[in-house]
Amino acid sequence: MINTICVIIVSMKDNKLLNTLKFSFIKSIPVLIGYVFMGIAFGILLYVAGFDFRYALLMAMFIYSGTLQFAAVSFLSQGTDILSVILISATMNFRYLFYGISSLERYRNTSFYKPFLIHYTVDETFSIISSTPIDDSIDRVRFYFFLSLFDHIYWVIGCVLGNVLASFISFDSTGIDFIMTALFIVLFMDQMSANKNNARIGGMGILVSLVCLLLIGKKYFIVFSLLIITAILLIGRRKK
Repeated sequence: MINTICVIIVSMKDNKLLNTLKFSFIKSIPVLIGYVFMGIAFGILLYVAGFDFRYALLMAMFIYSGTLQFAAVSFLSQGTDILSVILISATMNFRYLFYGISSLERYRNTSFYKPFLIHYTVDETFSIISSTPIDDSIDRVRFYFFLSLFDHIYWVIGCVLGNVLASFISFDSTGIDFIMTALFIVLFMDQMSANKNNARIGGMGILVSLVCLLLIGKKYFIVFSLLIITAILLIGRRKK
């Protein structure tokens, strides 16, 4: 983190870098609002479960998966065995495999940024990167990096802040974890309204997911939905 900041400061005379930094921050603002409040929700739940800000900081930095972090609160509270944790974690985050596959070309020549971009790949960041047009005034690779970095910082701040605030303020936290679902819905609707192609793909995804939910059940429908949606998109791409 410190090395990254130093590189940014040294390169401040680079207009393209400044444009990229500004562009990345503007694009990250919706995530800023959502992640801070969502992180606060996680931090509060973690504190209620009996874990202080150190856990919130480490989990936000190294797990960096809202869904898994909320689930991890239960893992820690109930003493879940390690095998169950591994299996549940793999199932919950299986969708990142598809994000990675669709990002192979995009991240092909990203040099030393690649390990960071892989770790920073989450739903909201992927959504913005995959739907944002980039002109010549923006450094493509640095845009990917800055956007991803900003989003991660917002998440860490939110998680730690929520945990610290919970140590001073007492209130009913019932239903607070729905904020993550709300953020995802907002970003999804934004992409759906961007153009007709996104709307068709989004509608197809909803339909496939509902059918899988009805036929397979809520435990495994996500995995099967992703496989079917990916197959449909690949077939459609080959026909073009």
